[in-house]
Amino acid sequence: MTLPFSLEWTPAGGRPRKLVFEHQPEEACPWARVEYEYRAGTWRIVGCECLETVSLSSPEGTDLAGFSIEPTPTEDANE
Repeated sequence: MTLPFSLEWTPAGGRPRKLVFEHQPEEACPWARVEYEYRAGTWRIVGCECLETVSLSSPEGTDLAGFSIEPTPTEDANE
């Protein structure tokens, strides 16, 4: 089982955004990349893309101690 993962950020002078990568092996699209923007108290979809593969990497020896790694909720990505 592959769990979804997300990346959240707030651009300078902009609304918070996040990308959610959802593995969906039973669908025609193996992975979905869904982009959200936080508006009026809720996450709203602003774009999506079908992906064949997804990988997450960092340069060897990179210290990730300053990053917060938390499980992505699997209930409803709009929350």
